[in-house]
Amino acid sequence: MAPSRVLFTILVHLCTVATCLCHNQPRFTAIYAFGDSFADTGNNNFLVTLLKANHAPYGQCFPGRVATGRFSDGKLIPDILASALGIKEFVPPFLDPSLSPQELRTGVSFASAGSGYDELTTVLTNVIPVSKQAEHFEHYIGRLNQAGGEVAARNIVRGSLSVLLAGTSDFLINFYDTPTRQIHYNLTGYQDFLQHKIRQFIRTLYDQGVRKFLIAGLPPVGCFPIQITTKLRFQLSCADDENRDAQSYNQKLISLLAKIEPTLPGAKLVYADIFSPLIDSIIYPSKYGLAITNRGCCGTGLLEAALLSKTASSTTSEGKPFPHKFPAILIFGDSTVDPGNNNYILTAFKGNHPPYGIDFPGQIPTGRFSNGKLVPDLLASMLGLKESVPPFLQPSLSDRELLTGVSFASGGSGFDELTTAVSGVISMSRQIEYLKEYIERLIKIVGEIEAQKIVGGALVIVSAGTNDFIFNFYDIPTRRLEFSVSGYHDFLQNKLHDFIKELYDLGCRKIIVSGLPPIGCLPIQLTAKHSILRRCVDKENLDSQTYNDKLQKLLPRVQETLPTTKILYADAYTQLMDMIKNPQEYGFVETTRGCCGTGILEAGPLCNAGTPICPNHSQHIFWDSIHPSESTYRYISEQLLKELLPKLSQTEDSC
Repeated sequence: MAPSRVLFTILVHLCTVATCLCHNQPRFTAIYAFGDSFADTGNNNFLVTLLKANHAPYGQCFPGRVATGRFSDGKLIPDILASALGIKEFVPPFLDPSLSPQELRTGVSFASAGSGYDELTTVLTNVIPVSKQAEHFEHYIGRLNQAGGEVAARNIVRGSLSVLLAGTSDFLINFYDTPTRQIHYNLTGYQDFLQHKIRQFIRTLYDQGVRKFLIAGLPPVGCFPIQITTKLRFQLSCADDENRDAQSYNQKLISLLAKIEPTLPGAKLVYADIFSPLIDSIIYPSKYGLAITNRGCCGTGLLEAALLSKTASSTTSEGKPFPHKFPAILIFGDSTVDPGNNNYILTAFKGNHPPYGIDFPGQIPTGRFSNGKLVPDLLASMLGLKESVPPFLQPSLSDRELLTGVSFASGGSGFDELTTAVSGVISMSRQIEYLKEYIERLIKIVGEIEAQKIVGGALVIVSAGTNDFIFNFYDIPTRRLEFSVSGYHDFLQNKLHDFIKELYDLGCRKIIVSGLPPIGCLPIQLTAKHSILRRCVDKENLDSQTYNDKLQKLLPRVQETLPTTKILYADAYTQLMDMIKNPQEYGFVETTRGCCGTGILEAGPLCNAGTPICPNHSQHIFWDSIHPSESTYRYISEQLLKELLPKLSQTEDSC
């Protein structure tokens, strides 16, 4: 069974539900998660309890393959919701002592695995009951007040989304498997008891400033593998009576929320149905790409959880843990792949100011020359490595970030040293020197042998050449004094050949080299050559195609000289040209202007906080006059994943 697919099914529903809370405003200021193991992102790591998931094989599909304390192979519903809503890539646990102010501002999880509304649920396990989570939330608000003042804290809380996922443990621990509460209540009485607790909890959060609530009902409890096992269902079928109990509970919860909302002025309470999508995936697994519905992936899948789910536990053949195709990702090139190295050098070529980053998680201008993520970020996320690729020059890089890869790229760079002479950005030759420094740091962390394995297995992407033509041949024709266009092609590709050889000598073995895009269709080139008609410069596009044809012939020859190396050509021209010619097929409207300002000149310092931007970022192929939007990069990333990466690694992705 592939839990990530099940979560995606639930996510589609929850995102639709969450939209109801936004009142036509697509963003929340923060996200808060309360409840049990469905929402605990690692708080139990910091408690004295046996209910922990901070060990393998948990986290097999989490970025970096790290066991974070989440009771899953990867992300949880709050993480995926936060990412889908553009808030952050994952939600940290409140008890993590290393939380940064930014992480606090955009939300945390207070949830605790094994928790419930009933205080009796947590007595033996020593985890955090939901009522105590409300107290932690009060402490959280105090920290927000200290960090940014009471007004800012109040606005963050009021604009946040609070997700409540609890109740399952109450029934499993107190009513079904250990029927302690059956002494005091029949089923209806216990449902009413729990929902009275929910009413109190919602009121407490409301009094602390929360206004937007997403309250989940119960899942089909009777279909949990542990329940199938404890009820001795040898046919491995669901316990229908427990599922009916869950459905009746959910109907009561829907009625309760409708009654509570009018008593809380300004509040919006929305019921989240996780029963229906989950039961549908169990009844019709093939519809969701699933195979096993009555066992877990870990061990036998019948009993193993928490303490019983240890590294020694095997996994089912149908649900193998995702073996990363690559241990790391290493990036070289120009602004198309620079996540922020230019922030740390003296140059005017920077993207670390608004409106850059407006669609990046947290709406942070990171130094990426786009509204959101770049191709390396998207690929790293799709491969399960990490959610974004950090710049190597970032001084606060953690060991884990180094181990899973960085970008050495620099906006404005190129293969020709002349390209970077005036701008002061990082040349390709200097990026090689940084790779050497990176390897030295790796060796200090994991030793020489492991460092060699990481570099040798890493996905290496080289994306450069566009600036060489724009800066040195077309707009400032310095190199045209020395070379014909064919001669300049050969000059640059000799530089590229030497660059690949240096990568090889340092241990890189899996390399993707990007060709040129249709340079003549960049908005800045339209402005320079066809400012009124705004049509592509055919001559420059033809030059790009000729360069690409030569590159496709060069790379196999280079590969033959470098044993055990795989070097692939990435076509940056064809798909982008298709988007420009057939925008409607990709959901685009504007193809000749960037989203920033007029879209014909603005880039870098000219695209700034005072520059107006288009209302629909995703409808523009270009973000500024040079750089594509995240939507464009996403299509390119998906194509790379589909066409090229299988050629570098034949391992099947099961996450």
